[in-house]
Amino acid sequence: MKKTIFAICFLTVSASLCFAKMLILKTEGAASHEFVVRGIAQGCKENSFIIDLKKDLSNNEKAKEQVKNIQAEMYIVLGDEAASFATENLKDKIVLYSMIPEPGKYNFNKSKSFGLDILISIDQLFSYLKSIENNIKTAGLLYGINENAIMAQYASKIASKEGITLIPRGLENEQDIKTAINELLPQVDIIIMMPSIVTTKPEVIQFVAQESLKNNIAVVGLAEIFLQYGALFTVSINPIIIGRALGESACYIAKGKDISHIKVTNPAYSIISLNLRVAELLKIKIPDKIVEKAYKTIK
Repeated sequence: MKKTIFAICFLTVSASLCFAKMLILKTEGAASHEFVVRGIAQGCKENSFIIDLKKDLSNNEKAKEQVKNIQAEMYIVLGDEAASFATENLKDKIVLYSMIPEPGKYNFNKSKSFGLDILISIDQLFSYLKSIENNIKTAGLLYGINENAIMAQYASKIASKEGITLIPRGLENEQDIKTAINELLPQVDIIIMMPSIVTTKPEVIQFVAQESLKNNIAVVGLAEIFLQYGALFTVSINPIIIGRALGESACYIAKGKDISHIKVTNPAYSIISLNLRVAELLKIKIPDKIVEKAYKTIK
């Protein structure tokens, strides 16, 4: 049985073979994945099915049966749960993927797969840092131990290339934040926050921003939520734009084009948002060219 919403077909029960251009696999309850799906619908109007995978993998067997019953031409894979599922069950299929921090650890068939890199936002963050505050030598990084370890390692590599020493502090719970910020503030020129269950709590962001401001140190983040609670700027991916790019790529393949010819400019889906109130308090001059390209501005 199918239900069509915004040109996307959601599979609820399937007892017979169905046919679709695309089958989308995503993590159940992941808000960013929902926005990606909206973007896919904008980028490609082909008929699609969606399967939600649970984080605990408890519905994997059901998902396998659904995949067998849907004769899809290609598969769009969002997140680590879907990537793991695809590695085991879609080895010889055409796979488009995104929202995966480290796609290299999954054995995607290189001749039949194409991905959009979400780590580009980290590269862009350091690029903006150099443009706004080119005298930064040391940065503190607050991240979730259980969620951001791979991204933190990648950030260290990028910081090193930019001549910045990164001091990471992994957080397991919100009780860790006071110790981490007290250790970091005397040593760093700026604080970088990665989104995790702990770091995106409003009280945690506010505490970090307030303590940093007392020391005339800016906070920047890799999710827009940090902006409204006192970050100077945030660099993040726009999931709708990612979805649109995936959808356009899917339509390109559906027309019989070779997957190896797909080209997407990664920075197109990395966006900067600014808090000009904080910039004024810290007496930081943000270049006009950056203000002009900001996705969101707090004045």
